[in-house]
Amino acid sequence: MELQKHIIECTRPLVRRVRVGILAGSPEHAERKARRLFDQGELLADGEQSPVLLNECSEAQGEAAVEFKVVESRPIAEKFPPAHPSVRTEKKRAVSDDAYEACQRLLAAMTPRWGPDLTELTLAIELARKVVPREDRMYVPTRPRNKQHLVDDWLEGVRSELEQKRGK
Repeated sequence: MELQKHIIECTRPLVRRVRVGILAGSPEHAERKARRLFDQGELLADGEQSPVLLNECSEAQGEAAVEFKVVESRPIAEKFPPAHPSVRTEKKRAVSDDAYEACQRLLAAMTPRWGPDLTELTLAIELARKVVPREDRMYVPTRPRNKQHLVDDWLEGVRSELEQKRGK
């Protein structure tokens, strides 16, 4: 039996709940406006006049079974098709969230009174490594360095800062 690449579709009944703020003169008018926005594909546009207040998806109640179905098979030499735009968008959002958190942690790590918080700094570095693929990391050292050199340089910087603070 020759190996092949298979694309499996997995389906399970889901419930999606969305709440959108609508400015209208009556509940009926608000429902009509929401329906119109939905029909135009703009219900989730999160505009000033119709902010998205809730957008969640959960499994339907009951004993609905998960269904699996092969929708395509390819020879092993062929690549899988590119991911659907919704998957790429979700991955970008996750990377963006991680990058934002890394920046927050870097800022939190730099406490002016006590110097860098190593725990926050370490977490920020881990997130940065997760966000930036190895091949995209731009820093190119001017001389060969190992981890011990980096630690020694950092410690020297901390020592000199402490000495300056003590001298003040």
